[in-house]
Amino acid sequence: MAEPLPAGGAVPPPEQSEDRGLLADGRALWQDVHGLVHAWLRLAEMETVLSARSLVAMMGSGLSFALLLISSWLGLLAAAALLLIRIGADPVAAVLLMVLFNSGVAALVYQLFLRQGRGLGWQSSLHWMGSQAAAADPAAPARPESHDVA
Repeated sequence: MAEPLPAGGAVPPPEQSEDRGLLADGRALWQDVHGLVHAWLRLAEMETVLSARSLVAMMGSGLSFALLLISSWLGLLAAAALLLIRIGADPVAAVLLMVLFNSGVAALVYQLFLRQGRGLGWQSSLHWMGSQAAAADPAAPARPESHDVA
């Protein structure tokens, strides 16, 4: 039978067994959180390993593709030089003409590379951040503005 409540209807103070139950619940909660964090970190580790393996495979494939493309380009240049020789051009002149042609194509690609590289500097973001910093600190020296936007 249950014990009657003391006079005034007050609840008796918690006993030691209830404290142990709360402590056990806290430990169980900690173990659950620890297990979840461990599982999440393990998943992140496995995804990182998979990403690294994929990156290595992509880089190997890209390198193979680049080598095959270069050898094909050199084959086309050799065929063009042989065609010039067959038409009656001097062999040395034909090879030099192919070298000049290849150098011209390389210069065009380099110019394209430089133009595309301008967009890598985040000029607008840097300009915006510079204007934000100037607004926050009016005593700061003004930065020269760059209007070179591709």
